[in-house]
Amino acid sequence: MKLRNIFSVLFLSIFIYSCGNDDDQITLEETEVSYEIIQEGNFSASIDEADLEDSYLVFKSEEEWIRYHNGPILRLNPEQAEKFDQLSFDFNNNNLIIVTSAYSDSCCESIKITNVYENEGRIYVTWKVEESDNSQEIVSQSYILLKVEKR
Repeated sequence: MKLRNIFSVLFLSIFIYSCGNDDDQITLEETEVSYEIIQEGNFSASIDEADLEDSYLVFKSEEEWIRYHNGPILRLNPEQAEKFDQLSFDFNNNNLIIVTSAYSDSCCESIKITNVYENEGRIYVTWKVEESDNSQEIVSQSYILLKVEKR
């Protein structure tokens, strides 16, 4: 009797599993997004102050950008903040993306964008860091600013 119950449960499990439908699966579409590099360079700070992460941020409004600019950028790198002050950007038609590498104790790496894409209304960026041929022992962090048209 026990063996019969085991086979019944096994058969029922296989039946339910095999009846699964691929229509239940959600396909996430990645749409490639064109971008324009508008500025790139390196931040410098002491390793104790280095708190910008290896990441990217998408700014959809000038207010978001100003909060970021007046926060970590201005605090860690006032000279670079002045350069960003001169940035003329149309937030009505574009999003601004900043990609930052991890802090390094050798200057001056650069960021190579490998992909910018959109998935379910969010923008994603992938990149790699390329080392410089003439490295110097200075704590620095590479950054790149991208312009992406709003959809």
